[in-house]
Amino acid sequence: MLSIVTVQQSAGWSQVTGIQCCVKSIAIKGNDIYGSGTDNRVYKNSLDGSRGWQRIIGPAVVSIAIKGNDIYGVGTDNRVYKNPLDVSRAPRLSVGNHRLHVDGVEISTKGLLNEHTLKNLGYLYIGSSFTRDFLRHEGQDTHFIDAKNYKWNIPWGWHLNGCFASTSVMYWRQGSVSERSGFDRQTDFICCTFMKKSGGWFRDDFTEVSCSAFKKSSPGIANTDIDWWGRYIELVKVKTEATAAAAAAINAVRP
Repeated sequence: MLSIVTVQQSAGWSQVTGIQCCVKSIAIKGNDIYGSGTDNRVYKNSLDGSRGWQRIIGPAVVSIAIKGNDIYGVGTDNRVYKNPLDVSRAPRLSVGNHRLHVDGVEISTKGLLNEHTLKNLGYLYIGSSFTRDFLRHEGQDTHFIDAKNYKWNIPWGWHLNGCFASTSVMYWRQGSVSERSGFDRQTDFICCTFMKKSGGWFRDDFTEVSCSAFKKSSPGIANTDIDWWGRYIELVKVKTEATAAAAAAINAVRP
């Protein structure tokens, strides 16, 4: 176990009274002390220990430092991460006009393809295709590559619904965690919900990914010769603000 100590020139190390175990790394600003806990979360306390340790930021960092109004941490993957000391300044992640990234380009969630539009384009739900996966690396974004090789980044904490080009397999990555979802071999698209879930007592929060698969209803309805998905993505990447605009462009290249 580790105890927080302070230096006295005459007596050497002595334990700081009032501040209880256990943290692995500390940083101080003003009258507050911040610690990286044994669970790799960040905690905050008063220097006299009167407030007790309060968790302020989720995992996973093993050591921390403070500069200005930001706290920096070395992650369990040995990369450096940054977070506001005042967590109220952190982005409130929810659907609306917030942004996500595809191929590194910031886009609006308003232009994301949805299940209703997909059905209008002649795609059918594949029965019994529902999957549910749990990505348990709290605080990390979710990454995946769709069937057209577009790279997606879904920020941690978002509740997001969208449809993506897919094959019978999709791989999700969140920090050091990877999960695989399997679908019917006829799958052309999957419509998914990304949702942050509480981990409960002594467990990390996590991202739940729930998906359903869709296939072409017939060759005459869904045109596979024209890359309308690629055109759709390009529209989204130039910040098309409405699904209707994307649907209109898609319909324009259908037979």
